[in-house]
Amino acid sequence: MDCDNLLHTAYYQKDLSKITELEKMLNDRNNSELNLDNIRAQIIIIKAAISNTLAQISNDEKQYIKKTIFETDNWTENSLRLFAISMSIFDPNEINSVVKNIIKNTHNINSLPEEKQKIISAILVNYLSYFPGFKIEVQH
Repeated sequence: MDCDNLLHTAYYQKDLSKITELEKMLNDRNNSELNLDNIRAQIIIIKAAISNTLAQISNDEKQYIKKTIFETDNWTENSLRLFAISMSIFDPNEINSVVKNIIKNTHNINSLPEEKQKIISAILVNYLSYFPGFKIEVQH
């Protein structure tokens, strides 16, 4: 099973053992082919979500996750997924900035692959649920 599938299976099944398995895989593989920052950031969030310890994520780990997201120039499914699952660690201005960037770089959502459309839609729904009344203005 590849890293992405293992990571997402672990998240949706709330299976901490799969996360541990993935961490071992990352240590045993040639890491040059992977986007390790994104995968490690997802592992931090998923482990905390599964073990109900999101509030205990350290400031260093939060900064690592935020840095990984803010350094994203190309919104792939993995980078979008990372942002979607980590929105709770951001303050409103940070979320607003990232959401603006995603919207600005999504010219025609209907032309994107279905999975990417679903992730962007989830981000927007989460955005609205976290910040009702918070306005976003995007200039094209």
